Amino acid sequence: MSETSFPITLLAPAAKALESSDPQVRAEAFARMAEEALELAKQSTSTEMFQFWGSLHEDFHAEAVALLAPQQPKKRRWFR
Repeated sequence: MSETSFPITLLAPAAKALESSDPQVRAEAFARMAEEALELAKQSTSTEMFQFWGSLHEDFHAEAVALLAPQQPKKRRWFR
């Protein structure tokens, strides 16, 4: 196993937050991960990594927004 310059436990707090039953806690975790992915995209030195982190940022952001959006009641359709 190779040595890394950062601790592998960086994702542990996010994983714990994502296990929460509280949508607000999960949304905050996704929002934080979206911020981190955006920062990594900005620091990318290749187009491929920029696209990878940018796409991940968009996915995390969309997940956070979906969790924070109030649940809309389903509209009943009445067919004639």
